[in-house]
Amino acid sequence: MKGSPAEVDVTDWARMSFCRIEQSTALLIGEDPYAIVDGAGLADSCPVETRDRHHKMFRLLDSHVRMSGIGFSQPPTDIIEWAVHA
Repeated sequence: MKGSPAEVDVTDWARMSFCRIEQSTALLIGEDPYAIVDGAGLADSCPVETRDRHHKMFRLLDSHVRMSGIGFSQPPTDIIEWAVHA
């Protein structure tokens, strides 16, 4: 697992038009979504401690998405903006 924000290609993600909530959550905890998220959610190979951090952040982000009505696929920059001001 990547695990360090320095190893996540944030420039690549910032250029994307949207990402899924699982991918946004990975970015918010400093993990590379390509390394820990697969098509169905968290990859089976995701370490337990990363999985726990992801679940905690996912619950916060999911609550925000549901209450705001913004939808589950957002530009990564919008998600980060929310996190900075949350």
